Amino acid sequence: MRKVLFSCMLILSQFAISGLTYAQTVLMNETFSRGTVDNLDWIEIYNPTSAAIDISGYKIYDSGGQAGTKPKKEFPAATSIPAYGYFVIVTDDTSESGFGISNSGEWVWLENASGTVIDSFLIPALAAGQTAARTPDGGTLWKVVTTITRGKSNVVLTSLLLPQFIQGASTTNNNRTPYAFRVKIDNLAPNTTYRYINQVVTYADGATTSGAGNVVFVYSDSLVRSSGPSLNNSGPFGILTTDADGSHTGWYITEPTGNARFTSGNYISMRIRLNNGADGTVAVTWVTSDSVKVIDYGTDAGTTKGTGIYGPSGAAPKDFVFLYDNVDGDGRPLAGVIVENDGIALSSVTSIALFYRDSVDAKDGYWGTIIPNDLAGGVKRIERRLFADGSLHPVVGTDVDGIWPSGANTVNPLGGLTAIRIDFDDAPVPVELTSFTAQTIDNNVVLNWSTATEINNSGFDVERKSGNSEFSKIGFVSGHGTTANISSYTFTDNNIDATSYTYRLKQIDFDGSSTYYNEIVVNADGILTPTQFSLGQNYPNPFNPSTKIEFSVPFQTQVTLKIYDVHGSEVRTLVNEVKSAGNHQIQFNASDLASGIYFYKMNAGGFVSSKKLILIK
Repeated sequence: MRKVLFSCMLILSQFAISGLTYAQTVLMNETFSRGTVDNLDWIEIYNPTSAAIDISGYKIYDSGGQAGTKPKKEFPAATSIPAYGYFVIVTDDTSESGFGISNSGEWVWLENASGTVIDSFLIPALAAGQTAARTPDGGTLWKVVTTITRGKSNVVLTSLLLPQFIQGASTTNNNRTPYAFRVKIDNLAPNTTYRYINQVVTYADGATTSGAGNVVFVYSDSLVRSSGPSLNNSGPFGILTTDADGSHTGWYITEPTGNARFTSGNYISMRIRLNNGADGTVAVTWVTSDSVKVIDYGTDAGTTKGTGIYGPSGAAPKDFVFLYDNVDGDGRPLAGVIVENDGIALSSVTSIALFYRDSVDAKDGYWGTIIPNDLAGGVKRIERRLFADGSLHPVVGTDVDGIWPSGANTVNPLGGLTAIRIDFDDAPVPVELTSFTAQTIDNNVVLNWSTATEINNSGFDVERKSGNSEFSKIGFVSGHGTTANISSYTFTDNNIDATSYTYRLKQIDFDGSSTYYNEIVVNADGILTPTQFSLGQNYPNPFNPSTKIEFSVPFQTQVTLKIYDVHGSEVRTLVNEVKSAGNHQIQFNASDLASGIYFYKMNAGGFVSSKKLILIK
């Protein structure tokens, strides 16, 4: 194997494309220079167009080919790359026109059959396990990546929460049950807003097949259900915005239909297709998950049959519930679903499973899904994931034998559409604190807080500290035991003698277990100092033409708050200055903007958060 050593100054992990930008032609898309005898150097060629391109007679070469000291490597005759497809050419071989890419980097050129250079790239120095790849495919940005994607998209989907089973029935499916999952997508363009649609495909579908299934798009403050999603301007479509690394993590929901892909016993995959991150109305990128097994409701013990399961919880609407066949939550969950009330009315949709329409839909805290009948250990874990970031709620319901305290038996269930009910006490959640505020009145501090739900809540210790001292208990307020109703509490601290106090709540169960909640700081002049960054939802929303946006910073820092349209273009800078510690409010007047969906994004001290707002005129 020959390798031409070439000094390369470019060693950054992310860098602009080297050479010219060529439109409507094949491009070099990924390069591998750490070849071995068993895995030779290669370069991936990508077709960024919607039609196949014949690359017969095209040539690729390094500095030797350019200088004429050795032949240029020609692509085989009758070589065609399909629309949005890939072709990998091995560059390091024993033929006269073979060339080895230097480990320390070198220039490579690609020319068409007429001898015109159509792409060029300065490959950087690469370590073992690395390639240089365009992000996204065909884009203008190259990155050094550690996920090698030879012959397929450089955009990578990682399944974070992908349930093993989904309900389905071909031809007619009147027992549809929503399926929720969470994934991370890497190697898109940074700080870019994409349109997307998520549906399902089988192994027989092509790499760019759209798939089937209804979609529930998960926006930051609402959900939209669609049986006819479209990337056209009229939509509906989903919207995701990448971070500075070109990554995005989010929730997705699929509703099975009667399409043949949902035949019971099939294995399907979740496919997300995205536009170009600008104004594109067609898909140019496709990413696909691992496989999921389709099962349908039935009362026999077959491996393609399942049983409904549902129950109330203290989870907030639009959180997510996942079920496991083990108490530790290892491996993939059995099922996953959004917590109601999610704002989508399904009571009149007769194609949705009856138990879901009657016992789950539009009921705060309720959830419902399907589990397989072939389940020897039963459901042993029911966990809650937060809507905001997918984090695990600290209290998880578990049962070692799959037979829950209420008597709900999930071991090899044969109930079909006679759904198993998991009672509120079977899989408890802790006290759900919805607010905690303070105000000064006549030199006293009045604390107010409220809860959405409570389970076995004995009450709250109120704790306080000043300066660098330790927290100490200054009072106790009795709780309401177990309740799904909103409860409000108040406590007045009459012993004020310091310039600043920090307060916190310690919630205590009847069994003595406890949970601490966020701290708040009150200064002598009544100013509340937040202990963490936060960005509030604008109010009102929708609005016309003005709305208020509140945010908090725990210390003095530079803050930017900007408005973007659905294409990711900046339309307004609301804040770009150093802000003192505290709670702030800004008025946004959109009288000069057209009706539509916009986003606002805050950056401060490493904290980044964005939310959606809707302007209706």
